Amino acid sequence: MTYSNPSDSSSDLRTEIEGHLQMIEAQYPLRIMNKVYITEKILGKTSDSRLILTITISLNHWVAINRISGDVEIPERVLDQILGVVR
Repeated sequence: MTYSNPSDSSSDLRTEIEGHLQMIEAQYPLRIMNKVYITEKILGKTSDSRLILTITISLNHWVAINRISGDVEIPERVLDQILGVVR
């Protein structure tokens, strides 16, 4: 199920997602190499800022639990798993 917030444009949501990903990079010693892919995949799932926050918090937890560092590509299976359970 997707939700929308009519006050948010696609570019605003893109900026929001990119900001969340930058916060993850700032918190851990890593650089997310597939940010554009992640952003587009999240935008394909939802345009609801609350769900975007939930998704990016889940990505943050994945990074923390797995002690990810360095140049990293978030695996598609990880993102798909998160997107599959977020409602």
